[in-house]
Order: sequence, then structure tokens, then C-alpha cells
Amino acid sequence: MPAKVLQIAAAQLKFRRTLPENVELIRRLLAEAARAGSDVVLFPECALTGYSVDFHKTARGEIENGLKAVSDAARAHRCHVVIGSPTFARGHRFNSLLVFDRQGRERFRYHKIHLTQREVKFFKPGNSIAYFYIDGVPCTAIICHERRFPELVRLPVMMGAVFYVFANSVGPQGGGLWSAGDSKIVAPDSRVLALANSRDEMLIHARLNLSQAGRKYARDALRQPAFLRGHWKAMLAACRRQLVRQH
Repeated sequence: MPAKVLQIAAAQLKFRRTLPENVELIRRLLAEAARAGSDVVLFPECALTGYSVDFHKTARGEIENGLKAVSDAARAHRCHVVIGSPTFARGHRFNSLLVFDRQGRERFRYHKIHLTQREVKFFKPGNSIAYFYIDGVPCTAIICHERRFPELVRLPVMMGAVFYVFANSVGPQGGGLWSAGDSKIVAPDSRVLALANSRDEMLIHARLNLSQAGRKYARDALRQPAFLRGHWKAMLAACRRQLVRQH
């Protein structure tokens, strides 16, 4: 049976100068979250490497070793981990989000679809929505810039995904870039359950009562306007088929 309650932590972090330093930070925050009783810990986009780096110079082996360390930490702390990292597949580099379960097994991998002008220099866009399960609970994800494309959320929510958890980096990222922080966890009725500031590295926590997640707006959109009902259903079927092909 799906969990009725999930204890969630979102990690707002300041990127370190090197990948090993970021990995050590991730391991420390994961351990802290696990001690607080978290079932799931969400980390930001490119948490493993930092965002404002030359990804052409980041070796595949170094990234895979870093992800192995995250996997080991998830298993050691018996905690689900959702984390942003570059990945490689079919000769291409992707800006990805990975999901590790309590045994440290990778359960899902999403590739960012809508890339920024900077990102297209390094990454190939993905071609499937994010839809995965944590303790039997259907979940989705988007990555940063993709907040401008609400269909990437609406479609998975129509399929069953719930709640809203946002983990961001904070402070200077290098190359004149700055990240605003303000990580948050929001309930289905729009109440802010936890909110980070725009300055500090921190973990925020919330206990999610999943019985509150009725997906009202997504269900309403499936019914009205009537002329779109068939189109929405066809799009949901296409999303499911694509998830099967890619995973």
C-alpha cells in the first residue's frame, strides 16, 4: 500500500568548488535529514557538480563515482534520495534528476527537457515526463527553468502525482550567476509548510499527509472544457507509452 504520510526534507545548499566537496556536503546533509526521521531528501539541480561549471571538463567516471557515493549513503541511512546531476547515455550528456530508494538502488532517471541557452552548450534535451514512485506514492519532478512549462507538471498530476517540494541552491555560483534560495514545501491547499531563506544553507522539513492530496485542479482540467477531454486522455496515454519506452 502507498504510504499515508511522508516525512520530507529539502536541501538548500551552497555549491562547493569541486565535485568531491559537493559529494561530502550531500552525504552530511543526508545523514542529518535521516537523523531527523526523513523518508525522502530532495537536492537541487546539478547538486553533484555545481551549476556554473564547464561540464565538458567533468569526467564521466568522476560523476559516476559521485553518484555511487550518494547511492551508498541512501542505503546506509535507509532514505530515498532525489538529486540533480549530469548523466551520460547513448553518447550524450543530460541534465538529469535521479531517484535512489532506501536500498540505494536507482529507481528512476529524468532528463531535463527545456534547457537554458547556457545548458544547450553541454546537454541534450530529454524526451519524457518524470513519473516515479516513492514508498508507493506517485511523484513527478521538473528542473528549475522548467517551471515555465506547466504542462510538465499538469500531466503527471493528472496521472496521480501529489504535493510540491522545491529544493534550490543559494548564493553565488560563479561566473556572475547567483541563486536565490527560497526552497519550500507547499501543501495542496497552497499553505507553505516549510520555507528557507535567500541567504543560508539549510535543510527544511515537513510531514506530508497524503490524504490531503486530492488533485482537484488536475481532475477539473480533465473534465472542463469539454472539447479538450479527449485530447488530455490521448496525451496521458502518450506519456505512459513514452515512459515504458524509455524505462
